[in-house]
Amino acid sequence: MWCIRLILLSCLALSTSLTGSCQYDPDISKTKQRFLKFDSAHFSYNFKLPFYKIEILDYRFDTTKIGYAEKRTDTRLEIKGGLQQSFGAYLNNYFKNNLDPASSVTLLIVVKKLWLEYGATNQILHTKKIDFSSLLSYLPKNTVCLANMDVFIGSADKYQALIRVDHNFSIEQEEDKDDLSLLLMPFDSLMRSIQSTEIEMVLQKKKNFSTAEIHSGYRSRFELPGLTEQKLARGIFLTFEDFKNNKVTYPDFKWKKTKQSMDVLIKQSGEEIVFIDYWGFFDGKDLYIKPNLMPFKTVRQGNTFDLYANMRNENYNYHLNSPSNILTASKAAINVGTPSFISAYPLQVDMETGKVY
Repeated sequence: MWCIRLILLSCLALSTSLTGSCQYDPDISKTKQRFLKFDSAHFSYNFKLPFYKIEILDYRFDTTKIGYAEKRTDTRLEIKGGLQQSFGAYLNNYFKNNLDPASSVTLLIVVKKLWLEYGATNQILHTKKIDFSSLLSYLPKNTVCLANMDVFIGSADKYQALIRVDHNFSIEQEEDKDDLSLLLMPFDSLMRSIQSTEIEMVLQKKKNFSTAEIHSGYRSRFELPGLTEQKLARGIFLTFEDFKNNKVTYPDFKWKKTKQSMDVLIKQSGEEIVFIDYWGFFDGKDLYIKPNLMPFKTVRQGNTFDLYANMRNENYNYHLNSPSNILTASKAAINVGTPSFISAYPLQVDMETGKVY
C-alpha cells in the first residue's frame, strides 16, 4: 500500500513539474537508443524453400529504426548494423534449415514498411479510446507489426515479382512475444505462403526486372517536393497531397496556444477566424501535423517525420485514473496552457497515406 502511495505522489509531482512550464515540448529526437536483441532460434516448420538465400532491400521512409520500445522511457528500437545487412543475415540463419543450397535462386524482399507499434497506440488510432480490460492494449508494449513488402524471386540479375505482404500482424493477449518474435511474424507468414504457392504458374507472365531497375523504381518513392525541396513553404497544408507537393494555403496564418488546444488563425473577409480543416502547417521553423484534434510538432527522421502526439478526444491524463495504470504512465506530456496536461505517444507519419502509426 505504501508503494502505491509513493508511486502516486511521484506521478503527481511529475504532473506538477510538467504543467508548471507552458513551454514544455518533448523532443522525440532526443529519445534514447536501444538495439533489438537477436537469438539463435530457427523457423519452426521443416519444409524446403526453392531458393538458397534471402536478400533484403530496405526502402522504408525511415531506415533508422523499427519502432519504439518502452524501457522506463520511450526509446528508439534499432537494429545494429541495419535491417538490410544485419537483419538480412539473421533471416538467412533463422531459415537456414529451410533453404536449398543446391538452388541458384535468390528471394529478394523489398521492405517498404516494417514497424512495431504499441498496443495502446493501435487501439487509439482505430477507436480513439483504449480497452482497459485488455492488459496488452494499454501497456506501452509492442503488440502489432505493420508490414508492407514486395517479394521477388530470381537469379543472374533477373527478378520477377512473386508475392506481396501487406498486413498488420498482431499478437493475442495470452501470448508473451518479445520484439524479435513480433518482427518475425511477417516473414514467417511469407514463407508459409511461398510454400503453398505454385511458383512457376505465378511467374509465367511476370516481367523480368534487373537489380538496377528495382532500385530505381523504389528510390522514386522519396522523390517528393515536400521531402526534396530545400525548405518547406510557410503556410497551411490543407491535405497530405498538398504537403507532398509543398503546396501551401494561407501563408500569412497565425497560431497560438489556448487553454484547451492550439488554434490556427486565418483571415477571411477581413476577420480573423479559427481554422480547423487542415493536415498540417509549417511556421517557417517547424512542421506541425494534426492527426486528430490537435496539431503536434514533428521531427524529420529520414524521409518521414516522428512526433509525440495524443489521438484521444479527451485532454486529460487518463493514465492517472487508477493505481493499476501508474507504472505504465506515458513518459511524455504536452502542456497546452491549462492546469492539466495530455499524455502523448511516439508516432510516425505514414508517408503513403499521411496518417500516423
